[in-house]
Amino acid sequence: GKAREPREDLASIALAMLFMFIVFYCGFLLTGVVEEKSSRVVEVLLSRLRPTELLAGKILGIGLVGLAQFALVAGAALVALAMSENTLAPETTPSTMGWIVFWFVLGYGFYSVLYATAGSLVSRQEEAESLQFPITAVLIVAYFVSMEAAQSPDGAAAVVGSLFPPTAPMVMIARIAHGGVPWWQIGLSVALMVVTVYG
Repeated sequence: GKAREPREDLASIALAMLFMFIVFYCGFLLTGVVEEKSSRVVEVLLSRLRPTELLAGKILGIGLVGLAQFALVAGAALVALAMSENTLAPETTPSTMGWIVFWFVLGYGFYSVLYATAGSLVSRQEEAESLQFPITAVLIVAYFVSMEAAQSPDGAAAVVGSLFPPTAPMVMIARIAHGGVPWWQIGLSVALMVVTVYG
């Protein structure tokens, strides 16, 4: 009904933001890894650091910049919404914004590891772009599954998609925007994401 439409709009905007930010900042990460390899800076760094420390530092550094910008955009949207006194916005908007930032962190964590791994496998930027395509394709699939979940948040595809790590950040946002997601599903999804990123 009428309450459902603003929630679908909120989910659509959130998903587009999430998709763009993950691709943008993970692309930075991929480029940085390839540049360090091609300029042999990585050899100097690895003489002082373990590979996992170097990777974690790069992911964390770029991720904090992305998170700050993402949180700034979300905060600005909430302030603008409060000042406009828009009665069409769903009441769950502030909590949904918090969930969007939370799932950005998990989504970035998952995809940053994939992008960084792709960067470590090649030595030239041109080769990196060919490896970037399959990862971005997975993100695009996640985006379309999440759009389907926005239409049918309790359907089988939405529930499975919200638990499967590659699609979970986007699909869970679409479901949370509608409300009524059981806490055990959110907890299980978060646990699976964390374990997968660590693995």
